[in-house]
Amino acid sequence: MRIRICKENRDKLQAALNEAQGKSRERTITVDDIICSTRDVEEELKIPKKYMVGIRVVSDQCCQNFPNAYKYTPYSTQYGMERTASGWFLTWVERKPTKRAGNYYNLELTEAAKMALVDRFTKF
Repeated sequence: MRIRICKENRDKLQAALNEAQGKSRERTITVDDIICSTRDVEEELKIPKKYMVGIRVVSDQCCQNFPNAYKYTPYSTQYGMERTASGWFLTWVERKPTKRAGNYYNLELTEAAKMALVDRFTKF
């Protein structure tokens, strides 16, 4: 799967979500959640877009802690996206066991992105 994340592709993104989420009603996401997550990542990193090429993001927007008395494995809709020179692309969507709270976004940074982040934090 490789769908460009933009408002023009809402139908394609919704079709991918419908296929992954099926009849699930709890801990699901919407197309707007995916579109907003691209802005969230860019605003949080605050590095030039040329250094973002190749960054991969795994998102579990419904991550939370469950008490030990909860006897089932909670699942949530999770997705992966990748930044290219032309923008963000959705690479996969599926239902997986929910991660613990605090794992909203997991980033896989390129060396160029790491150097840009180090540069940003050493010069302020």
